[in-house]
Amino acid sequence: MYKVIFFIKKIKDVDEKQLADDLKSVLKNFKDVNLNSFNVESNLLTDSKYKYLLEISFENKDEWDKKMSSKEGKNLSEFLTDRAGFVDIINLQSF
Repeated sequence: MYKVIFFIKKIKDVDEKQLADDLKSVLKNFKDVNLNSFNVESNLLTDSKYKYLLEISFENKDEWDKKMSSKEGKNLSEFLTDRAGFVDIINLQSF
């Protein structure tokens, strides 16, 4: 299992809900991907504070790499580049 987790930061004067909705729209363009979204209840031990978390999962890293090489992946990369200070990303691979 391979997961990519997107953390939407709490930032003054930024509409985090709109940012999360926009990211969801971009992620929904991937076909055959499980997408989950969560409100972050608490993250006391991290320097950054987060409002929302979005998670997509794949069978393995190769699937993620293929998706990121597609048109949809390029759109996601562009979206994230334009919003680099607002989103943190963690990739997880089971072992």
